[in-house]
Amino acid sequence: PDPRCVNFIGRLANQLLLHTDGHQTIYLDPMSAWYSRSGHELVGIRTFDLLQASVGVFGVSGLDRLFCFKM
Repeated sequence: PDPRCVNFIGRLANQLLLHTDGHQTIYLDPMSAWYSRSGHELVGIRTFDLLQASVGVFGVSGLDRLFCFKM
């Protein structure tokens, strides 16, 4: 666990950033997904559907706000 994360949304945001890292993944625009170098889909539309279903509108809004602060 990352010691800088003190709550669930922070840990979730770090995992999303880890799974969409540009050094280790490739984003394919026609597929709207991030893929590993070996060709496996890591994060796609289904991931975001599951994310919205699990944390809801307020959780996704919180993630958006956290990513804005990180930028």
